[in-house]
Amino acid sequence: MKNRLIRNISFIAALFLFAAPTLHAQQQYVYNSDIDSVIAYYTDKIDPDQIASYMQELENMGTRFCLAENRKEVAEWIQNKFIAFGYPDTYLDSFLMINTYQGISYETWQYNVISSISGHSRQDEIYILGAHYDDIISQPGNPFIIAPGADDNASGVAVALEVARVMKEYNYQPEATIKFIAFAAEEVGLKGSWNYAEKAFDNNTDIKMMINNDMISNNTAPEEDWRFKLYKYNEAEWLAELAKYIALNFTTLNVEEFVHTSANTDSWPFHHYGYSAVFLHEHEFSPYYHSVNDLVVNTNKYYAAELTKVSLGMLVHENGTGINVNGIAPILSVSSRLYQNFPNPSSGHTTIKYSLSKPEKVTLQIFDAANRLMAVLYDGWQETGTHQIIFNTSDLASGIYFCRLQTDNNSATIKMAVYRQDLTKN
Repeated sequence: MKNRLIRNISFIAALFLFAAPTLHAQQQYVYNSDIDSVIAYYTDKIDPDQIASYMQELENMGTRFCLAENRKEVAEWIQNKFIAFGYPDTYLDSFLMINTYQGISYETWQYNVISSISGHSRQDEIYILGAHYDDIISQPGNPFIIAPGADDNASGVAVALEVARVMKEYNYQPEATIKFIAFAAEEVGLKGSWNYAEKAFDNNTDIKMMINNDMISNNTAPEEDWRFKLYKYNEAEWLAELAKYIALNFTTLNVEEFVHTSANTDSWPFHHYGYSAVFLHEHEFSPYYHSVNDLVVNTNKYYAAELTKVSLGMLVHENGTGINVNGIAPILSVSSRLYQNFPNPSSGHTTIKYSLSKPEKVTLQIFDAANRLMAVLYDGWQETGTHQIIFNTSDLASGIYFCRLQTDNNSATIKMAVYRQDLTKN
């Protein structure tokens, strides 16, 4: 994947601000080798083609309008997808909705899809990754017949599905309980998320985090300019800081931050009931919004994959290394770990550190934003333990680079920023 290129000194200054540890009243996010290497391991498993396939299958249903006859069929497809990934604790949480559409009153059953992976040590704490699965179209068109909703919001559902797939396929075991929720009837007043959040509040459910993805796949910008909108809520600034930390250290994305004050997306009901929530949204608003042309062919799966990494990284950051400390044996087996280089950004020398849990053949390489090989730092056999290499970056142009560690059964990549100091005196 390409990344942003640093073009001028002002951008460099901004990069320093983004890359530095973020301070606020509740949390300081600094690089932690144990957890951040695990974040890098899992985010590297996100597959853009899988994301596109989920979106395409949802689009192929013709309509996902919440009043259409196939609404339960859509919910059951999502339910069965989670079950197929290995989440037997997946069910439809139904609720009765009375709604007036174009002057006609409808009384229908709606279905939130809820899938869970139980925590091994903080089971009563809940972390939610959510998105709505319904769609609607404006005139011209009839949403009862067609409402493809690829970007709005098959893309958000695809995030939850892909994170669930990666966690299960690569044996991630969280400390707390993670719930993947596909909400019904968002387009007619956030009915699914209001129903769930209200019940959670009434039952004193301990929701620690709610991440909402809504429209995350529209992007036509050059890859070096990829960014997303991060909507934060008052009293949950720590969650926005965490999202920025993950995005700027584990993805190709830059961040534009806003305070969200409108009840127009599924994170709002959780904020209303006092839960920490955050809303992730594409930077370039889709021109196909609520139209029959909101199709997968008009989306960007690679951009969606980068935003998916943000949600996955946030969940891993708050839920540990994936090892069940109460079990007989670790569930996660990562034979090698690549740590973030320091200093980062660098203008001269930077230290790259990695560890091996067994003797392995190791290749450590540097690539530029266009995926061109710039340097081979090591290529050979190494013993168990922690190793480090001091890399001289002074011959590289200012910009974003990637350091890739390849072993027999694992691959990990970190993002590195390089800037050139102009010491020329006038």
